[in-house]
Amino acid sequence: MLEIDIEAKHGVLFVRLSGNLTKNEKTKFNKEVTQLIEKASINNLVINIKKIKQIDNVGKRELIKCYQKCNSIFCTKENERNLKEYKKVTDELSALKLLKL
Repeated sequence: MLEIDIEAKHGVLFVRLSGNLTKNEKTKFNKEVTQLIEKASINNLVINIKKIKQIDNVGKRELIKCYQKCNSIFCTKENERNLKEYKKVTDELSALKLLKL
């Protein structure tokens, strides 16, 4: 099961995910996150996936779609191998600094 916590602060949309992001959770993620980014014209996004237990290729594609819609950073565990070609930090404060806000 996927849990999504969304918070807007300092001109940034923080999306905190926990649980599983798999093909079974794609619709929930799309409805709650992807559509919000599009409708609200979000410019800065921090996607925190530190509490994700399982992610499949479908979940990874959904994350990348959101990442590519605006100025984005992933907040991950230090040893995270997924998403290695994207901007990543280990905490949200570092993400804010990297966004230069």
